[in-house]
Amino acid sequence: MINLNVLCRKVAVNGVLRVPPAKKQNGFVLIIALIVLGAMSLAAVSLVRTVDTSTLLARNISFQRDAIARNDAGIEAALQKFRLGGTYYAVLGLKNDHQVDKPSENYSSIMLSSDGGGVPTILKSSSFTSTWSAAPISLGESTVGYYIIERLCSTNDTAQGALEVRCIMGGRVAKGGTQPADRPATNVPPLFRATVKITGPRNTVSYAQTQFTIAEN
Repeated sequence: MINLNVLCRKVAVNGVLRVPPAKKQNGFVLIIALIVLGAMSLAAVSLVRTVDTSTLLARNISFQRDAIARNDAGIEAALQKFRLGGTYYAVLGLKNDHQVDKPSENYSSIMLSSDGGGVPTILKSSSFTSTWSAAPISLGESTVGYYIIERLCSTNDTAQGALEVRCIMGGRVAKGGTQPADRPATNVPPLFRATVKITGPRNTVSYAQTQFTIAEN
C-alpha cells in the first residue's frame, strides 16, 4: 500500500500541498509542421505551373506543325494557275500575258523586295490583301492561307535576249516521247516562285516557298 504520509512529506512545504509545475512547451513541433506545410504548398503550386506550361507548349507546337502541314495546300492553289486550264497555261505552255502584273491573281511579273529569308516583305504586311486581292485559301479550323507568285525577273521586258539577262531562267520539261531532242526548239521561260503564308490559331504563322517552271504538252 502507498504510504500517504511519505507522499505528503515530499510535496508539502510549510503544511501546504503543492502540485509540481508542468513542463513548459516551446512550440517547436508546431514551427516544424508549419515549415513543412509551406514547403508542400510551394511544391504543389510549382507542379501545377509546370503542368500548365507543358500543356501550353504542347498546344503551341501542335498548332505550328499543323500550319506547316497546311503549306502544301497553299502551294497547290498557287501552282494551279500554271497548270492546264489555269490562268497562265495555254495549250502549248505559258501564256503571253505573264509579263504583266495581275494583282487579282496575286501574280507579279517581277521579283518583289524580300527579307533575309527570301519571303516577299509585302506578304508579311497587314496591307497585303489591299493590293493583292486573290481570295485567301480557307483551310478550316481558323486557318487561312495567303500566297503570291513572282516571275524571277528584274524587269518585265518581253524580248528573249532581255529575259536571259534580267531573269533567272528555267527550262520547259517535255511531257512524254522518246526523242525530246528532236522536237523543235522553244523559248525557255524564266523561273517562277510561289510563296505561301499560313495563319492559324493563337497567331500561328508559317511560310513556305517553291520555285517551278513550265512543262510542255
